[in-house]
Amino acid sequence: MDIQQIVFRKRDNGFEAAAAQIRNLFKRLFDYAITCQIVSLNPAHATPTRFITRARSRTRALSPDEIKKYLRTLYGSNIRKQFKIESSSHTANPCEEVGVGFGPLVAC
Repeated sequence: MDIQQIVFRKRDNGFEAAAAQIRNLFKRLFDYAITCQIVSLNPAHATPTRFITRARSRTRALSPDEIKKYLRTLYGSNIRKQFKIESSSHTANPCEEVGVGFGPLVAC
């Protein structure tokens, strides 16, 4: 059984998202095998995702409490400051707008 048959069987049973995940897993596995020079081509490329499932727009947005939790986690982490969110606006601080204050130590 080849990759396309496995993926299409899952899709045809009504599991489009799972089929896309399986295809992407195969793609990553074969990309790695190519990098390791184990194989020379990726058979998962023969089955583009557009034939498996449709892209669906998402309308969910983070709530103010979720934004607070995200920002607290982000600024409490040990990642380098340059990778943290910085506001280019000096007039409005988005952290303070949602009730998260970090003081002068962190540019939010």
